[in-house]
Amino acid sequence: MGGVGSGRSRGATDAVELLVAAVLNRNSAEAQKCVQKLDVAKRHGASKMTGARILRLVSKVEQQIGLVVQSAKANPREHLGDVKVSLGDGSTVWIEVKGQTKKEKFADITQADYVRDGTDFLRAFAKANSKFDRLISQELRFDLGLDTPLTFTSKWSLPELWLADLALLETEDKKSRAGVRTPRELAVFLDSKYLLHVSMEGARYLRLSDLRPVTAYRSGQKFQTSLGSNRSSAALIRVAVGMTPGRSTTDFTYHVGYKNAAGRHKLHNLAVAQSSKLTIVS
Repeated sequence: MGGVGSGRSRGATDAVELLVAAVLNRNSAEAQKCVQKLDVAKRHGASKMTGARILRLVSKVEQQIGLVVQSAKANPREHLGDVKVSLGDGSTVWIEVKGQTKKEKFADITQADYVRDGTDFLRAFAKANSKFDRLISQELRFDLGLDTPLTFTSKWSLPELWLADLALLETEDKKSRAGVRTPRELAVFLDSKYLLHVSMEGARYLRLSDLRPVTAYRSGQKFQTSLGSNRSSAALIRVAVGMTPGRSTTDFTYHVGYKNAAGRHKLHNLAVAQSSKLTIVS
């Protein structure tokens, strides 16, 4: 959900999300339709993985993740995750799916857009940082909606707003739809949302609350940012928890004024790979 790919790649990504829902629903007929779509995508160069390979990986995840599923739906109307999963106890969990079926390594997750354009974190950062204002144009500021006033999140800290971006609750509207109006409610939501990443290397998953920078921040480690620019971005904000953000020590980067988008923001592999509760299947 973080970005919009090309038409063919987007079709493959959508098919992975539909496949996840079909497997969770134990709907073999629907799963086979998704397998066929993924095989078509492979023939057209939009994927480098067969549908059968992806089905095996997703099925292994379903067996290991241990959810008691009542129903699952891809692209739910709430748009709070790629897959909405209703559990037998009446609760709901969400799955954010990164289906990088053309990428060889898990480390390539940094090449995907995790979230795009303006976010509440960027709005708060722009208000607090005059150097950031000098790096971006007034037109870009407008495109990002940086002057949209924050209401119930106006007292949230920058780390809390960043954690909301990790949860894909990047606007107050999405936070409200998720029932998240306080940092404590955000913590509950993070615990109810999974990240599922598929690449040619295999599949891996974890709760967002178990991402290394999330657990590090909750344990009291320092949240740090650095601000700069490069040839690709008018401004870039590197974020790291427990270390100084740099080329190999960054958990997340906000790219503002990036190529063909107002904002393309990236989750780095470091944030995922160093998580203690990460599960990998192959």
